[in-house]
Amino acid sequence: MSISTPSVRRAPGSQERLCHPARQRGAPSTLTAQQDRRWDRLTLEEQLVLNTAGALYRDALWRNARARAYLTQRGLPDWVVRACGLGYSDGRSLEAHLRKHGGLRIAEDLGLLRRPERGEGGRMLRERFAGRVVVPELRGGQPVWFIGRYPDERKVRVKYLGLPGERPILGFERAAGRREVLADRGELAPTGLQHLRHRFPARPTRLAG
Repeated sequence: MSISTPSVRRAPGSQERLCHPARQRGAPSTLTAQQDRRWDRLTLEEQLVLNTAGALYRDALWRNARARAYLTQRGLPDWVVRACGLGYSDGRSLEAHLRKHGGLRIAEDLGLLRRPERGEGGRMLRERFAGRVVVPELRGGQPVWFIGRYPDERKVRVKYLGLPGERPILGFERAAGRREVLADRGELAPTGLQHLRHRFPARPTRLAG
């Protein structure tokens, strides 16, 4: 499947470019900018790269049987997987696409790509979520943040891996304005709760703690 560059939607009257506070102080290091990043203050270029990453992850998920089996095991039907924009990083598609079409530097600044660690060798840039099921936080239908999890229980140094910077509340947009909210822990909780909400629409439940 070919991936075209996704469009970016802006609300009427919004600024064309929202600058990160750290950038107003000069030229911070990539690490400092990542640590200080707020995901509700993305530039148009950053949002385009995140949209592209989300599209590539979604496409890769349906080509990876192991990742799909993991989501099925977690009780998530295909319609929930699609509605929530879940994906999978194959470790090569994003870097290859951005190398061809542009955006490598922005992706590295966002934390989607990283420099290889000592002894890794190979490509100059590695994909942060390589081999992981990827869960986006969607705002206005567009991903503003990602977190990844390995689709099996093998021992890994980091089981859950998110983008650096301030972590948004997953599922916030769906919960905003509702009188009662289902709360749960885990990176797949918002997707599972959406499934429950559709299965039991007449029995809202408030979970404390």
